[in-house]
Amino acid sequence: MLHKKVLYLGNMLSKYGKTPTSVETLGEKLSEIAIVRRYSEKKGQLARMLDFFFATIRFGPKVNFVLIDTYSTFAFYYAFFISVFLKLFRVNYIPILHGGNLPFRLERSKWMSKFLFRNAFINVAPSGYLKTSFEKAGFSVLQIPNYIDIQDYTFLQRDSVRPRILWVRSFHQIYQPDLAIQVFDRLRIYFPEAKLCMVGPDKDGSLERCKRLAADKGLQEAVHFTGRMDKKDWIALSREFDIFLNTTSVDNTPVSVMEAMALGMIVVTTKVGGIPWLFENERHGFMVDMPFEEEIINKLLTILDQKNNYSNISSQARKKAEEWGWGIISGQWAALFNS
Repeated sequence: MLHKKVLYLGNMLSKYGKTPTSVETLGEKLSEIAIVRRYSEKKGQLARMLDFFFATIRFGPKVNFVLIDTYSTFAFYYAFFISVFLKLFRVNYIPILHGGNLPFRLERSKWMSKFLFRNAFINVAPSGYLKTSFEKAGFSVLQIPNYIDIQDYTFLQRDSVRPRILWVRSFHQIYQPDLAIQVFDRLRIYFPEAKLCMVGPDKDGSLERCKRLAADKGLQEAVHFTGRMDKKDWIALSREFDIFLNTTSVDNTPVSVMEAMALGMIVVTTKVGGIPWLFENERHGFMVDMPFEEEIINKLLTILDQKNNYSNISSQARKKAEEWGWGIISGQWAALFNS
């Protein structure tokens, strides 16, 4: 029987072609352990803000907790103004911390951050990176990792590794999709048969820029852009690829990397933000420091020289990913709601 009542505020924009966010994915799963209302599907920023306030006025006093997806971008101000409102109504609220740039927001908006995060019932961080950063700033933080439905990810052990690379992310400059193409262009010198597949929707025009870059380098036949794909479809597609490349410049706990590990792919990622807290380098996958292009190409060449067997990396990645299964993570949320 569900007893706790929760209002969850965040951007629910997947029906407009955007990548599903935490309020949509986590919010749906939380409905298994609590009565959850979610807002907002309004497309415009002002309309969404008003929707948040109306939901807070109507349901805030009637729930046990209000969860607020909290980012370093403009959405930070949503979270701040809502927290003022909730403090006024004496409602317990929990900011859920997202994004590798959020620690910098603590410096840029000190007094707002102090109000928002110190008045919270608790702050929830999905990564050790954000937990450490916020605790250093004097805020109370509970770490609850992102979850994956582990049963949806059929494990395929990569005993030998082919030069077939998968990239899954929204096309935005902070994720450096052009870096994937630059690296792949150099890799083709050594492996002319190499293939790169890039999956994800466009967010800032980066998709068209990447298509032009691939065309300029004569890679039209070797690089495939799928646009946005449903999760089950790109999971099925992943069986054709062995290496998962993550080129981001800023990050927290990228779910796509967690998913790739669950699938048994060999992960090569930039070492930024919360990624060093996500898995153990050289055991569950590989991280590279700057200069990223040089380090990534060197790591790919090392992996593809076939002198080492990477089946253990593949299986260890899967074992690590099983720690993020909903069966485990749901218990942590239930304990929080019942505290």
